[in-house]
Amino acid sequence: MSSQITIRKVEKKDSKHIISLMKKLSVQTQYMLREFDEINENALEQEKRFESMMGDPKLLYLVAADKAAVVGLLIASSSKLARISHVGDLIVGVDKNYWGTGVGSKLMTELLKWAESTELKRLSLEVVEENIRAIKLYEKYGFKIEGKKIADHFIGNNTYLNTLVMGKILDHKIVKVK
Repeated sequence: MSSQITIRKVEKKDSKHIISLMKKLSVQTQYMLREFDEINENALEQEKRFESMMGDPKLLYLVAADKAAVVGLLIASSSKLARISHVGDLIVGVDKNYWGTGVGSKLMTELLKWAESTELKRLSLEVVEENIRAIKLYEKYGFKIEGKKIADHFIGNNTYLNTLVMGKILDHKIVKVK
C-alpha cells in the first residue's frame, strides 16, 4: 500500500478530501481532538485557509495521498510571538487503514527536512498516552517525552486520558539553553 503514497504540500483541491479524512479519523480513533460533528465541512472555507497558509515560511501542511484520496496529514506551525516563534507545533493524523504502512514515517521524514530549512529550533507535539503507535513513531524521529497532562483528553462516559508532551530540539540550532 505505501509504495503508492505520495507526500506533498496541501493544495486547494484537497479541501474535500481533508474534510473526509478528518471525519474518518474522528470515528476511527479517540486520539484526535475533534469529534465528528465538530469538523468544519465547508470546503470553500478550507480552501481559503490553505491559501492563507501557503505563503508562510514557518508553516508546513503536508498530505499523504494514495491516488486522489488523502490518507494522512501533518501540520507544523509556529507562533508569531517572538519568544516562542522558534517552536513548531505539530498535528499528525493517518487513516487507520494505512497504519503500519510507512505513511507516518514518510510524513515525519519530510517534516524534518523542512524543519532544517527554517528558523525553527524546536518541534513540539502532544499525544494521548495510550497512542503507543504514534509515540513510537515520534521517538523514532528523536522526540522525547517532556511531561504529562493528567486527565487532559475526554473520550466520553466519564473517561479521561492523559496527554504526553513531546519535543525535539534541533540541536545544531540551539546556541545556549539556561
